[in-house]
Amino acid sequence: MDYVSLACMASAMGYAEFTQLQKEAFQNPEILRPNRDILVIGPTSSGKTLIPILMYYQRVLEADRSKQRRPKMLFVVPYKALASQKCTELVAPYQKVYGTDKPLWAVQSTGEYRYADHTIQRAEMDVAVIISEKAFLFSCENHAFLSQFDEVVFDEIGLLADESRGVKLDFLLAWCRMMKRQYGRPRMTLLATPFYDWSAYVKQFDLALVESSGRPRLLERPVFVSGSKEKNVAYTSDGDTDTPLPSMIHICREGQKEVTRCPAIAASEDGPYLCQVDQLCRRNQNVPCEKIGGPCQYPVVAIQKGMPYKAYVIARICRWHLQNGRQVLIFWNNREEVRQLALRLYELLRDILPSALSLEECKKQVLDGCSRQVKSFDGSSLRSTEMTEDELFGILEEDHYRALCCGIGFHSSAVPNELRCYIEEQFLQTGNLKIVCSTETLAYGVNSAVDAVIIADMTKMRGRRQSLLSANEYQNYVGRAGRLRPGLSMEDIVGWVHPIINGHSPEDKRFT
Repeated sequence: MDYVSLACMASAMGYAEFTQLQKEAFQNPEILRPNRDILVIGPTSSGKTLIPILMYYQRVLEADRSKQRRPKMLFVVPYKALASQKCTELVAPYQKVYGTDKPLWAVQSTGEYRYADHTIQRAEMDVAVIISEKAFLFSCENHAFLSQFDEVVFDEIGLLADESRGVKLDFLLAWCRMMKRQYGRPRMTLLATPFYDWSAYVKQFDLALVESSGRPRLLERPVFVSGSKEKNVAYTSDGDTDTPLPSMIHICREGQKEVTRCPAIAASEDGPYLCQVDQLCRRNQNVPCEKIGGPCQYPVVAIQKGMPYKAYVIARICRWHLQNGRQVLIFWNNREEVRQLALRLYELLRDILPSALSLEECKKQVLDGCSRQVKSFDGSSLRSTEMTEDELFGILEEDHYRALCCGIGFHSSAVPNELRCYIEEQFLQTGNLKIVCSTETLAYGVNSAVDAVIIADMTKMRGRRQSLLSANEYQNYVGRAGRLRPGLSMEDIVGWVHPIINGHSPEDKRFT
């Protein structure tokens, strides 16, 4: 195994070049040692996952050439929503480049997907993708479980810091180390972000370390929402005129009449200039303001009763990105909010979305997409899945079916596995879905390759307490934008990020 052979393999898979992190890893002899445990630290979209994948592929090819037993990989993920996509991500590139004569056999196991549990427990496959809780459970039932694998990869190992889940990961690392001392395997690869002090783990587990900070360029454009009932919106452009919103807009309800302060016009001795929201120049940008002789700098938008102000702001941002041919992923840490937001975006963006089929045709398309023959990657059938409208009752409303067929969906752990896999496929693989509203289920380890991320809420419930997102959580959210993908170099990739922040920008004195 050497740098040149790994570079040739990556090129065959469609990657134009290695990232800085990958270069440092594959040029480090310590990392390429066959049985060396390693820790890979890099920000989201720095190319961490490709490092163990390429090294595993190389070992598979060497085993096939020498007619030896193929190495077995256990890939541990933090969330069940990642398992299906990670299974495809691990196997599909190998099949594409090296054909299907000797395909990799991959299976998965989550809390609700248990059909391959016995296969994984006996390590009778090439690749197994498993959530950390299942890996812990199998190891408790069979102390030698981990010794059956040649490679164990821990994705998003930063969840060690999670009070409720970190202890099990600590046990898994310790058991891997014990199995290696006793049986000579597995080799551990830990994939981590920089927002944690890893020095104790490097020392305790004797990990070879590779670290880099390089990733594709992100354009972070926060939206500040302030005023009573979130009616005033400021958009900070940092001097960039290519933005989805005016510098400020005022949002009111249809038929609402009120007087507001106009920050674009200097205050007189009598106080700030007051302007009616139903002034024609404020509603129509083609009509100049008599006071400043040009378009209104504080335009007004009227929205219908019952439509949340924040949903309208998100829709304005989505509209701009859709018109520029971009995909958008929206994070909101509330299952019901993401479900409702998908409906509201469909309502607000219907004029620029593809024409919907009839309701019955939409239902058939979605149900057919969820109902499929599930097969393992060696081609043997595992089971048939059939979703019915009754099974999705309470999950999908009628307009959800229409929205999915027009390009808008939602994703959370409350969504049934079959529907969740369908949404992931339509969003992440085929690109038929242009907007997906999601809880954090799409935030960790998912190779989303979307263009824009909107963080609809910068807070998160932790038990009964609400707090701001941690640095690691925020970076995982924004890291879904502008991710690496085959066929593009680092210089070609740009990601857009729009955190929505309650309160005005400290630099903007117009609200004070």
